[in-house]
Amino acid sequence: MRPEDRVSQLPDDAPTSPGLIHLLSKLVVQMFGGPPKLSEQPTGNSGLRPFIVVLAALDGDLNNEARGSLAMALSGRAGIITKMPNTPVTLQEPATSTTLAMALVKVRQVLADEHADLVVWGAVVADGVRIYFTPSSGDESRPTGFALASRMELPRLLDPTMADLFHAVVASSIEASTPAQREMISQLVPAAASVLDVVTKRLPSGLTPRQQASLMVACGHIAWAVGAVTGQMEWLEKADTAYQAAQRRLLPKDKIPTDDAVLLRHRAGVLMAKAEKLATEKSWDEAVAAYRVSINALPRVSFPTEWANEQNRLGLALYRYDLKMARTDLLTEAIDAFRAALTIYSYAEHPRRWAEIMHNLAQALQVYGDQSKDVGMLNRTIEACRAILQVRTRDTDPLGWASTMNTLGTCLFLRDKHAGKSEGLEEAEGSLRAAADTWRICGAVKMAAVAEKNLGHIQRLTKQREAKRPTYRPPG
Repeated sequence: MRPEDRVSQLPDDAPTSPGLIHLLSKLVVQMFGGPPKLSEQPTGNSGLRPFIVVLAALDGDLNNEARGSLAMALSGRAGIITKMPNTPVTLQEPATSTTLAMALVKVRQVLADEHADLVVWGAVVADGVRIYFTPSSGDESRPTGFALASRMELPRLLDPTMADLFHAVVASSIEASTPAQREMISQLVPAAASVLDVVTKRLPSGLTPRQQASLMVACGHIAWAVGAVTGQMEWLEKADTAYQAAQRRLLPKDKIPTDDAVLLRHRAGVLMAKAEKLATEKSWDEAVAAYRVSINALPRVSFPTEWANEQNRLGLALYRYDLKMARTDLLTEAIDAFRAALTIYSYAEHPRRWAEIMHNLAQALQVYGDQSKDVGMLNRTIEACRAILQVRTRDTDPLGWASTMNTLGTCLFLRDKHAGKSEGLEEAEGSLRAAADTWRICGAVKMAAVAEKNLGHIQRLTKQREAKRPTYRPPG
């Protein structure tokens, strides 16, 4: 039996000259001293508040001119309210995992103070504006988002096309945390993505190669986000094409050490999404190969968490590939990848991330233990699940708790099945029932069905053993 509980926004087309944009940007700051007044009516979902986007003060932005241009780009967009506090976020160059983490501490404070869904921050540089996007969850493991090492390079003042593209990236970077917000995002993102055809067919003139590559990466993110909310393969194809175009435009002399790694990481992720949909051996091979290349290009010393996240993604790709192809070599490599990720994400320093990756490892070990009938490995996996449940509690993380309870129940069943015992079947049944009930309460109906299917395996094994049990006959 295979554990499969992880089944694991109208563009403004009016012509606007750069000089007029410059003037309007200054007026925005002078008039409002903060956020411009925007439409507060989200698309659909009456009563749901718009998403709050904070435009932090940009380092080196005299008179807030560049930030004013960004504010104008979001002005009047449905479902979005902007705030412009005076709190700056400064990034010490060169950008490394350490300097980015230091900047992120400040960004986190801004998110909390402004009750924001997204913070846009960065700096004015010689040839334009360098922008970073940090959503409220700050989930570095999310493949479709701008990771800390990713950035968007824009002209200092945005023309209408660049304004539409910036808006589309903002809409794609916001993370929804409720079903109502997800429904809202599903309307905002495809509507905002209408600018992609304009940008990908003809980039604006006067951009540096780095800016061109950055815009193509942004197009890739937007297309990927649309593919995620619509489920349409054509958008994943557009994302892949955009990432490849970005690789071609970035000249060797313009690169910083992480450029190749960032681009490879994004492309690997979209190939993984394609493999999940196509489920062909070729598509899985391409995704796995892309992750391997991405890891080799990423400096572990400078960006340890990004390297660990990529190891985790490689492990998941290999694990899911094995579920389709039943190849032990894929599973052993997946186990090695998860263990590599855990050398960075420790229980003491990153308990929630440790629990997530440890659970991925537990699933892979469970399948390996089942295939090899290794009772000792299954016992060690059971103990790992118990440790994970110290972090993933039903109150604080009901979905994660249910997922680990499902893995624990399945592993207890497999251990007793291969050992010819029944000592853990009662606990296994209780674990699976608790997982199914919690998933149903949370609305995860498909996941609940997985736990119930696993529960059926236990019930059948129990009946088979009862049927084989000899009947006691009294003497005489």
